[in-house]
Amino acid sequence: MTPQAVLSQPFTLPNGAVVKNRLFKSAMSEALGTRPGAATPELVRLYGAWADGGIGLCVTGNVMIDRRALGEPGNVVIEDERFLPELKAWAQAATRNGTQCWVQLNHPGKQAPKGLNKENIAPSAVPFRAEMQAFFPTPREMTDAEVREVIARFGRAAALVQQAGFSGVQIHGAHGYLVSQFLSPKQNLRTDEWGGDAQRRRRARGRLLGHGRQHEPRDADAGRDEHRRERGKTPYFRGPPHPLRASWKAEASPSSGPGRRGGPTRVALAAIGARARRREATT
Repeated sequence: MTPQAVLSQPFTLPNGAVVKNRLFKSAMSEALGTRPGAATPELVRLYGAWADGGIGLCVTGNVMIDRRALGEPGNVVIEDERFLPELKAWAQAATRNGTQCWVQLNHPGKQAPKGLNKENIAPSAVPFRAEMQAFFPTPREMTDAEVREVIARFGRAAALVQQAGFSGVQIHGAHGYLVSQFLSPKQNLRTDEWGGDAQRRRRARGRLLGHGRQHEPRDADAGRDEHRRERGKTPYFRGPPHPLRASWKAEASPSSGPGRRGGPTRVALAAIGARARRREATT
């Protein structure tokens, strides 16, 4: 079979969802949202063009779950239903022609430039390295209530993504953003239930995924794989496709700031943190 023929073959995910071919566009931040955080006609036009071009799977640029915590100007924000019509227009364009489109949900944590947000929060108040401190402020340590609020926000955003008509979500767990910060022993210095040993540092991530699954359809079969840790074993689920089933983004080695990116260990379609835990001793 020629490479062209292979690329044209459909790909069935373990949860039963079918990607019509092997052409995959990974997340690239567009910064095309409005100032309040709504999707725009420019996003509709862009994703409609990708869908009409025949791509099988498209992942959006990072969409924030809290308008108080932007990663960059122009982020789309999903908090509630106020921008649901714009999200539906985006989803309708992005999923036409049989295209799968997953929304990448994110919270930047400490990794947002000075002046963008009123304040930055993180698992612990760890400053950036000296050469970055002119651009990024030292964050405030999150309270227990704030950790729980962020977990709930991811779940609520996933439910709204499903309501809008997208095919799934991808949780951003790499590049030094909030999920990655919780996993990192250098960024997470907490001594409560959200930090300390590796198991507690993973707790926020696990609760985040579990909270999102509360929005699954009642007839969904969650299977028994959701905490599988082995290399190459992806925690997909049986039953109809659902936002928090479609994709988990692999966590690269937890970053301690901008510029320290995970590189080749960032793998789409793998469990968040599957490789990070094997690298924790060296980060």
